[in-house]
Amino acid sequence: MPDTRRRPDYLVHHREASFYVEAKVGEDSQVEQTQEQFRRELQDALRPVCGPFHIIVTVLTPIPSGVSQRDVRMFLTKKLDKLSFSDTSEEVTLCYHSSPGRPTLTIRFEVMRSDKVGPVIKGWSLTGDTAREVTTHETLTDSIRKKASRYGHLGRPFIVAAKLDTQSPITGSSAARALYGEQHVHIGRSPTGGRIVGTSRARSGVFTSADTDGNPIGTRVSAVAIYRHTIPPGTSGTNIHDLVLYHNPFAIYPLPATILADIPQCVVESEAPDSFRLDWTTSPPDWARE
Repeated sequence: MPDTRRRPDYLVHHREASFYVEAKVGEDSQVEQTQEQFRRELQDALRPVCGPFHIIVTVLTPIPSGVSQRDVRMFLTKKLDKLSFSDTSEEVTLCYHSSPGRPTLTIRFEVMRSDKVGPVIKGWSLTGDTAREVTTHETLTDSIRKKASRYGHLGRPFIVAAKLDTQSPITGSSAARALYGEQHVHIGRSPTGGRIVGTSRARSGVFTSADTDGNPIGTRVSAVAIYRHTIPPGTSGTNIHDLVLYHNPFAIYPLPATILADIPQCVVESEAPDSFRLDWTTSPPDWARE
């Protein structure tokens, strides 16, 4: 649909029905992107450090602007020069704290002995000791809602096709949480202990959000297509391109599942707006399974 902002990007004609498609690339927030940039700069600064060790780095505080990578490298180099292992110890933990007056930064280095001399940094922990919630579902939610509210009622099925460039890749759980709401598990008591008696979903998803009367409000988007590109570990030049489709059970203009029958499609078998089962028309890729 060139030269107009009143309609989505594409109008697709199919023998069964015509439908609109809007493309969207979702990215991490600016704060997350900045933290990733700082982490890469710190990683580059520590890459020249060598020795007969393997080290896992855990950043325990947000990386501040203006941090001295040189100070961190000098700290690690000096500690490794003086490091000695006892006969029984296979691992030593070092902790870096930024100097007084400098931006606060705390890093833990888990040092293990190695038979070979080489670059010591072998891995990074992304979350630290305090669990950090993965926000991929929020990125997907924001991306879809911005597109859903951009147009009025289009008179045809409307698909938003999303590709997420996020630090944590999209998964089936994060997609289902974004689109259908957070899943709740209900535990019942019995003489032998607790047991799962059922599940439900909060009315918080793009598809399932409701007004004060309980009526769904996310009805303009018929389905969301999610594209994911992966390169499996240990492979060379192997690229996997996956596309899956999630249907909106409350869409004003539903998209017939037969139109894109070759694509794995998540459909809903529902008896109530907050209690339904997700099913697939064909086997989805592993990452898309909940």
